[in-house]
Amino acid sequence: MDSREELLSILSRQIPKKSWVASGSSQTLEQLGIKTWLDQENFYYSDCGDGAADRRQNILNSFRSDYYLSSVAAVTEQGELFLVDGTGNRTAAFSYGPRRVIVIASVKKIVPNMTEARRRLKTIAAPLCAARRKKYELPCYKKGFCMDCHLERRMCCYYLTVGYVREKERFSVYLINEDVGF
Repeated sequence: MDSREELLSILSRQIPKKSWVASGSSQTLEQLGIKTWLDQENFYYSDCGDGAADRRQNILNSFRSDYYLSSVAAVTEQGELFLVDGTGNRTAAFSYGPRRVIVIASVKKIVPNMTEARRRLKTIAAPLCAARRKKYELPCYKKGFCMDCHLERRMCCYYLTVGYVREKERFSVYLINEDVGF
C-alpha cells in the first residue's frame, strides 16, 4: 500500500470498535501515527511500549487482547517474519496469546532470506534503535553494527522467526511504501 491514510482506512475496517487492542514498542507504528490513532479511537488500548504506565500489567493483559499490532525487523521474500525484542513481550505475543496479530512494516524491510534478515538487524536496525533509545554506550551504536554484546542494557535478547501460522486468519501483514521504522 502507498500511504498511511490507506493503512488507517484498512485498520478501521478490520478492527471492530471496542476491541481489546495492544501494541509493543515500534518506531514504525509511532511514525505512522498508529499508536496515537489506537489511543484516540474507541478501543480498549494497552500500550506495552517502553514508556507506558503500568507496562508490566499492560504486557500481561496484551496476551488476552483481540488484536496485537507490531512491526518486525525484516520480512523475507518467502514471507517469513523476523522479530527481535529486548523484553520478550512482542516475541511472546507473536507466538501465542492475542487472537489476531497485525504486522505493519515498510517495504524497505523486505530481504531475500533469513541470512539477510539477520544482517539487516545487525547493521541497520539495531544501531538506529540504540540511538533512538539513547543507549549510546551499546557497542552497536558506537561501532555502527551489532557486536553481540552481553551488556545489561542489550536490546536484542529474544529472536523469533515466524515461518508458518497454523491459524489461517491469525496474522495480517501490511507492507507500506513509506520510509518508516528501522
